[in-house]
Amino acid sequence: MDELQVIRQAREGDQEAFEELVRLKRDKVFWVAYQVVGREEDARDISQNVFLRVWRSLDKYDENYAFNTWLHTITVRLAIDFIRRQGRKQALTDEFDETQPGSAAGARSPELPEQERQLQTEEIQRIFNKLARYLTERQRSIFVLREFQGLSMKEIAGIVGCRESTVRNHMFQARSVLRDKLKRHFPEYLPREEGPEGGQGSTR
Repeated sequence: MDELQVIRQAREGDQEAFEELVRLKRDKVFWVAYQVVGREEDARDISQNVFLRVWRSLDKYDENYAFNTWLHTITVRLAIDFIRRQGRKQALTDEFDETQPGSAAGARSPELPEQERQLQTEEIQRIFNKLARYLTERQRSIFVLREFQGLSMKEIAGIVGCRESTVRNHMFQARSVLRDKLKRHFPEYLPREEGPEGGQGSTR
């Protein structure tokens, strides 16, 4: 049974089809929510609310549009609402706990390139969680959809409800802020500039 058939059966009230739809989409929803709010527990709560919303409004889904775009829209808007409701602009300030399993320090394993890529992704996410508090909710969401989810500017514009030019402006501002904060707080992650002799110079 393909995805569209699952969606149609779920829309008709088929509970098993809806459970299959949740199974297919729960990881995607969780990661979008997590990348926006930066906390696993909050992301799980948001994910539950997303699927409640989907169940209640599935009859409004227009098959002329990608289901993932519709799902992203619900997820991002609920995540933004959560941040605003909880007053969470300063919530992403936790220090890295380098003693926890899977943390960047001491957890690097050269055994498999796949493991290295996963560690790198986790490290990028942790750094983003630290710096995302300097972004507005919309900047944060747009950055996540573009850089983490790989969506086009047109898709993002439809999700956040603004023009593509506005999306580009928010993206430019988000990158500028993150670059400045990265330089200030995590200069070791900036590419080192070459010195006049072709060697590695200072990042300053």
